[in-house]
Amino acid sequence: MKDYLSALQFFTRLPILIEIPDFAVHLRKSVGLFPLVGALLGVIEVIVFLIGTMLFPKSMSFIIVLITDAFLTGAFHQDALADTADGLFSARSSDRMLEIMKDSRVGSNGVIALIFYYLLLITPFFSINFSQSLIIKIVFILPLIGKWGISNLFYKMDYAGSENGLGTIFLNVSNSSILISNFICLIFIYLLFGLKGIICYFVILVVTFLYKKYVYSKVKGMNGDTLGAFNCIAQIVFLWTLIGAY
Repeated sequence: MKDYLSALQFFTRLPILIEIPDFAVHLRKSVGLFPLVGALLGVIEVIVFLIGTMLFPKSMSFIIVLITDAFLTGAFHQDALADTADGLFSARSSDRMLEIMKDSRVGSNGVIALIFYYLLLITPFFSINFSQSLIIKIVFILPLIGKWGISNLFYKMDYAGSENGLGTIFLNVSNSSILISNFICLIFIYLLFGLKGIICYFVILVVTFLYKKYVYSKVKGMNGDTLGAFNCIAQIVFLWTLIGAY
């Protein structure tokens, strides 16, 4: 239970008012439970979506879900996406890229990345007539997909950030934890989307490999920002692959 609570405290703004001794140790052990953190967020966001549909069209209710997600997580991953884009697309040296990522200011590349992220998330819901049941499944699964996607980056991870960076917590994560994360994710994906979901799963695995290779070519390892950014990337890849599969 402490492992799961530590993950909730790390990823969300939910009021988990429990002090957990050896927090970093429990957080590292919680990697296998990352999808369940996403599942809890998904349940909350489905409830918000259903309430929203009582007053607004489905597409507008989905926007309310995205706003809710930002409040629930403190826009944790969106901030990482912006920092990652600012750093990796700065055309500077590896060390300078890492310095740019640590800068609290958001640059033009970060702003563009966030605009593209939300456009790619929102546009399908205004241009395609999804059934409400399918939207509910998507709303539930997206936070889960993001957290699962991050867990795969821990496999044989080299760390490129500062010695005291958050990402150091996830060095030497056990392979069994990563496998558990994948197993939980596969169960949810298959139950909700069947074989179409399995296709999405494998596409994300390929994108994970390519993303990791690209980041390593730029900064020779992962850091907290490049890890967190993949939450957003995995969600986009899943959504658009699912649309293609349907």
